[in-house]
Amino acid sequence: METNIFLKTIPFFTIIWGISVAFLIFRPRIPIIWKMAAILLFLFYISVFRSDIEAFFVLARDNWYQTLILFFKETLYLLFYMMFIFWPLSLIIIFYKYDDFAAERLLKFMVFFTIAFWIGIAIYSYNKKGIDDILYNKVIELFPFFK
Repeated sequence: METNIFLKTIPFFTIIWGISVAFLIFRPRIPIIWKMAAILLFLFYISVFRSDIEAFFVLARDNWYQTLILFFKETLYLLFYMMFIFWPLSLIIIFYKYDDFAAERLLKFMVFFTIAFWIGIAIYSYNKKGIDDILYNKVIELFPFFK
């Protein structure tokens, strides 16, 4: 695992953020000032991470399949660390949630998601070479246009 996990995932999340901002523009009953603020914040972040985004597009153009696999692997590592933020926030939301059924549903989701995520990470950590061989070699043999 490398130290710049977040920097490798920025371009994908930037694309998702851009699509979300585009959807926000067409959302009714939100004042135009808040739409403009969201667009300006998005443009600010693009300007801050411009070099990382450009480097990603150069890498993706040269080898898009490996870039996509790298993104998924780095996102899993990032999500592993983000659990330290998700769990306390979800517990605070559960505590203040008025609807008991929704609070229980959120808690069940967090527990099952975390356990499934840990199992997935454990399987990948235990058999990293085999899974990487499948992703980087076997899939490319099955689908040669992924090169």
